[in-house]
Amino acid sequence: MFIVALGAGILFFVDPAGTWWMPGCPMHEMTGWLCPFCGTTGALHELLHGHVVTAFALNPLTMLLLPVAVYFVGRGKWPAWRPVTWWASLALVVAFSVWRNIAGG
Repeated sequence: MFIVALGAGILFFVDPAGTWWMPGCPMHEMTGWLCPFCGTTGALHELLHGHVVTAFALNPLTMLLLPVAVYFVGRGKWPAWRPVTWWASLALVVAFSVWRNIAGG
């Protein structure tokens, strides 16, 4: 939990869009395409400042899945997923990637 708190503290005080030392997305840098996680760091920064709409605009997938991740991290263990759940999750991520690159994200 210390690492999460440290990361949240850094993200609260440092705007990822305004720094040169925060790494960008390698896929976006090489191809120009938005990966499913592009904008997550900025979205978390905005969310920590209470800007929920802006955070959702930066990466809707992250904002929709964040409560699920917080729930499982809070419980301390991840569920044992069946293969169908993994395939459905992969399909969701791929569909989101296609949508955000075709629709202009």
